[in-house]
Amino acid sequence: MELFEDFLSLAGLHKNYTQHFCTADLYAMDLIEDRRDVGIADVIRLWERYSREMPGGKINLYLTAPFCFRHCSYCLFFKKTPESKAELEDYKKKLVGLAGAFAPLFEKLEFENLFFGGGTPSLFSESQLREICGKVVSRAKVFKDGAKTFECEPLTATRKKLGIAAGAGFNRVSVGVQSLDQKVLKVLNREYQTYGMVRDFMAAAHDFGFKEINIDLMIGVAGDTRAAFIDSFKRVLALKPTTIAVYQLVPNQEYLDAWHGGDKAAFFKYSLGFRKKVYRELARIARENGFVCPRLEKFCMADKMAGSVVFQDKKVGIKQEYSLNEIGPEDSYFTLGHRGDSYIPNLAFYQTTPLTRDPAKNVFKTTPLEGRRAMEFYCLRKLSSYNELYRADFSRLFKRDVAAVFARELRAFVRAGCARVLKDRIVFDKTDIKTRFLVAMVFVGRARVEARINAWLRERRIALRFGEFSYEAYAVYGAGGGLAFKAGPLPGSKRSPLFEEMIGRIFRGVRPGAALRDSVLAFETALGRLEGGLRGRFGVGVR
Repeated sequence: MELFEDFLSLAGLHKNYTQHFCTADLYAMDLIEDRRDVGIADVIRLWERYSREMPGGKINLYLTAPFCFRHCSYCLFFKKTPESKAELEDYKKKLVGLAGAFAPLFEKLEFENLFFGGGTPSLFSESQLREICGKVVSRAKVFKDGAKTFECEPLTATRKKLGIAAGAGFNRVSVGVQSLDQKVLKVLNREYQTYGMVRDFMAAAHDFGFKEINIDLMIGVAGDTRAAFIDSFKRVLALKPTTIAVYQLVPNQEYLDAWHGGDKAAFFKYSLGFRKKVYRELARIARENGFVCPRLEKFCMADKMAGSVVFQDKKVGIKQEYSLNEIGPEDSYFTLGHRGDSYIPNLAFYQTTPLTRDPAKNVFKTTPLEGRRAMEFYCLRKLSSYNELYRADFSRLFKRDVAAVFARELRAFVRAGCARVLKDRIVFDKTDIKTRFLVAMVFVGRARVEARINAWLRERRIALRFGEFSYEAYAVYGAGGGLAFKAGPLPGSKRSPLFEEMIGRIFRGVRPGAALRDSVLAFETALGRLEGGLRGRFGVGVR
């Protein structure tokens, strides 16, 4: 665990990792290895190969708009408040262009579901939304019984915009309400929202005949009370949605610092206690109104680390809860838009970089997934949201037993008291999410983690010039932990015993910090002082 703690510490310094401890971040954020840059032609070939090799796999299409009217205080995801109407127009053009470049592929694919989310798609103007529907949404062939979801927020989802979405074939709308209590909305930076907005949205959604109308509520927000949350639930239920999704707040560090002393474990303890307080009354109200209620264990998210639980109207036959985390082992998701993640089982995980005006110049950051790497990624992705890995699901995709493939790793989990290997599944005992993140790195392996730390340290090497002598200094992470400091002449440079002695004294004066990042910073600061002391006299330079 010390090795993994050191890795996480250096990731914060070197990769600016914000530490929300999603295990899939090990690949998705270039932590354990750098992704490869590929072009659109390579991505098209990957999807064509997937459709040939996994004909039973279902593809979910996600269109993303990285803009919000305002940034909610808790949100971890990349969002931007547009600075002008022109910024939205520019993004729309790029999205339309990218969809056009994928048009030959879209003619060959059929999608299980389509989700237009973000961000806030309802932030687009009516004319922009009409063009996106006509030139992007219309290209996608979705199964007859598939969900086509339009995600909204109450302020910007006008009646006309809902009409455009309905006309484009969207059969499901989902509106983020989060709460109807003004104190809670203020904590979330959503105090502009009113009950009247939500009521008017729901009336319009019913008028346009959407098959499914979902309302999101958020549980575990600082300042919320049992009475206030139950009141919000009752009032949105009265607006006759088909589902109410109760989401676990997944806080960013600023939120934790403001409300829980920076302690994630304290937050999750508070959130779990809150769920237990409200469950019985919510269940009673839901059943009285003809809604199917999740069991207490599910409501308390015993099997999940993040996500939502859903209350569903019995009268509406909803095929499935729409979530990228709910897809089957052979299923994939295809994302169009800024920084969109796409996953092709056994082939690749990739992320779109900021869109370009010329679709042919778009770059896709890609992690190839084959063999053990694909199995490793599958496990890490599941552990981002769930506490269980089903052996049958793994076997269906990889034709092997997860307990056999990762026998050594699972023994380490069991010895640490973090997991149990059962006949049908592997259960990871629920812990705080930082511990889960660290433990999951066992799948990656000690050797690769150590190699990555040393690669980062080499990238931080410092070049020094002392008169005619050119040196580089860097830190090395040892097999038993801890840092050693090295320095040597650059190619073509002579050696200087005097300069080496100066550097040696600097090295001996570096005191280890409480965390690896502190030790690295102390080392770099000490070399900075050397630069300052010798710059004027000898012309020392630091790169």
